[in-house]
Amino acid sequence: PASNTMRVTKMRTIRRHTAHLWIQFFILGPLVSTATYSGCDIATYYQSLVGTPEDWSRSDLHDLLGTTHRNILPYTSSSGGDDAWKALIDLDSGSAPDTVKLIYSGIDVPANPHGTSSTWNREHLWPKSRGVEYEGADFTDVHHLRPADANVNSARNNKHFSECGIAEAMSECTTPAHPEAAVDTSADPTTFSPPASVRGDIARALFYMDVRYSGGNDELDLVLTDCLDPNESNQLGYLSQLLKWHEQDPVDDAERTRNLQACQAWQGNRNPFVDFPNLASQIFGTPSPDPSWGNGYPCGLPDGTCSGLGGGDVMIVTVNSDNPDVVALVALSDLPEGTDLYMTDNAWTGSSFQTNEGTVKLTIPTGGISAGTVFGYGDASLLHGNDWIGAGGTFSLAASGDTILLYCLGANNIVHLGGLSLSNGWAQSGLDPSSYGTSTSALPAGLSSIGAVALPHKDNVIYNGPQSGTKGAIQTSISTEGSWNGSDSQRYNPITTSFTVTIPTTSAMDCNGVGPGDIMIILMNSDNPDTVAFVALSDISEGTELYMTDNAWTGSKFRSGEGTKKLTIPNGGISTGT
Repeated sequence: PASNTMRVTKMRTIRRHTAHLWIQFFILGPLVSTATYSGCDIATYYQSLVGTPEDWSRSDLHDLLGTTHRNILPYTSSSGGDDAWKALIDLDSGSAPDTVKLIYSGIDVPANPHGTSSTWNREHLWPKSRGVEYEGADFTDVHHLRPADANVNSARNNKHFSECGIAEAMSECTTPAHPEAAVDTSADPTTFSPPASVRGDIARALFYMDVRYSGGNDELDLVLTDCLDPNESNQLGYLSQLLKWHEQDPVDDAERTRNLQACQAWQGNRNPFVDFPNLASQIFGTPSPDPSWGNGYPCGLPDGTCSGLGGGDVMIVTVNSDNPDVVALVALSDLPEGTDLYMTDNAWTGSSFQTNEGTVKLTIPTGGISAGTVFGYGDASLLHGNDWIGAGGTFSLAASGDTILLYCLGANNIVHLGGLSLSNGWAQSGLDPSSYGTSTSALPAGLSSIGAVALPHKDNVIYNGPQSGTKGAIQTSISTEGSWNGSDSQRYNPITTSFTVTIPTTSAMDCNGVGPGDIMIILMNSDNPDTVAFVALSDISEGTELYMTDNAWTGSKFRSGEGTKKLTIPNGGISTGT
């Protein structure tokens, strides 16, 4: 908006005058490092956000980062004033005076001269050809600018960030990525992997860019994704790789110092993913498992939505782990055509899959699979029993005990659908990765209440419970150990008969008979603090869970870019008219 432009211009003028006075009276002192922008300490900076970081939405962060972005630096100052060069010399100084540290080479070089093919230049971590414009706040945003060797910068070009073997075959990989790059860099025709010591730093800088410039009101929209659309010019990959790097290379003191200095001396805003690392999974989800065939991430339906599926929508009802492996499944919700359904015996760590075993994939065919249908893997008598394809590693159940997990890929995360353990239980999440082996897996959080069962070890197991009832009743029965038989010597003929999934009566539904129009909005203030007032036009029974969200509805499910609040109606309920 014009008013914002005027405000920034005025601030930059004031800053230039301040710098002029500094030079006049302290000509031998440093050029930068004064605290120009107030409110940059963590305690003050986030005061306007309601609740704790767990309550903050993408929209909350986007608004904060935009309103506090108080200075737009020139790329190169024609008058010798502050610009992107001076900011990087300050923010990314080397260990010796008058040097900068190069992001992809890991070495210090003289700060001056710069800007030639034999010195260093300014690397846009989010490339200009992938959405960043050639002017404006995003072009000189210091949170994603870094000093880089000019030749290594050219070698990175506009490649996506990833380890080798994800988007291209390993035979295409070059290590290091360039003779002047660090020895642990690598590159292939479409991706670039930076030094391990800065991979987390780069990931967090890009998380910031995605949220800071996330569209709306004709604003630039930058998108991190695993599912690159060749028709879009604002996307950068690969999100799952960045989420892994964020975990593997956590925030250190040098990154915290840079974040504070970027705010107080140069730009006025902070990177919240440096300050609160858990925001990464909260905003972007968990990383998808690495594809092992070098063709990129399998994205399933357009934008990888999983078509609104969730925990317990596909459950296991028979397993024979004595060769040949057979797994029978039941769909407890309709599975739309085009959905990619994955089944793996790789262990889940709490945030990602191990890769020592294997995964198979079934693309749901034309017409979809309706709720109640039994289908499976490894037996011609099962619907789609021979239609699965390999999706990395070797899927082979261990007779000594194993786990099976079913999932699909959401827009930014793994959606767990069902699971079964033949190893007497599930391990704790978040242990050292070496703790998870062939027979040991954590239970995904999405299956913690329904959708998974842990059984005492038997080579072969079969569900013997009811095959008719509401979705919730069948889920509960399949998730109960007492509903299963098992044997180490007898193979079971897999269940092939369909289940009957009935619709619950109104009185049995969680909404307790509340329907459209029974609760309506009568006031909303979106200027902080947010306020919403409702009126109940029918009695609302105690225990009813009422949800309010500003997440967008796609026609079949909610997106997850914003947030949701829940109110459990208290004892006595809420009467009509309240």
